[in-house]
Amino acid sequence: MHYQYSFAPRWSDLDPNIHMRHSAYYDYAAQARINILSENGFALNKLQQEGYLPILFREEARFLREIRGTDTFVLSSKILSSTSDFRKWSFEHTFTKPNGEVACIIVVDGAWISIKDRKVVAPCEDLQKVFANINKSEGFVTE
Repeated sequence: MHYQYSFAPRWSDLDPNIHMRHSAYYDYAAQARINILSENGFALNKLQQEGYLPILFREEARFLREIRGTDTFVLSSKILSSTSDFRKWSFEHTFTKPNGEVACIIVVDGAWISIKDRKVVAPCEDLQKVFANINKSEGFVTE
């Protein structure tokens, strides 16, 4: 499944130059991942009931073009790599301006952690199916 979201920066997302501040990009990428989960029946309260939550090991951004306060942008999310059971995964989030220019690419490495045991675990079969249906990047790798 292909996940794209359109956003316009909020006032609180802007720096003194009226450009989207660096940390706002990370916030939008996190929201996209939560949207994907929620849209597929795995809101945060459901994940807590299942006994695990997502965690991040790494976040990295490449800023290529600025997004101004008056711009809208499209944020698309794909899976870059994962273990076969989706216990660990990497997402790629691409921020595209209305003219088609890529403004930013964020890559995150994450996993599912057991709330009880504080260890990395595989998600339930239904959540594995959700992840299996998310668009994969061109260079997708299964670990």
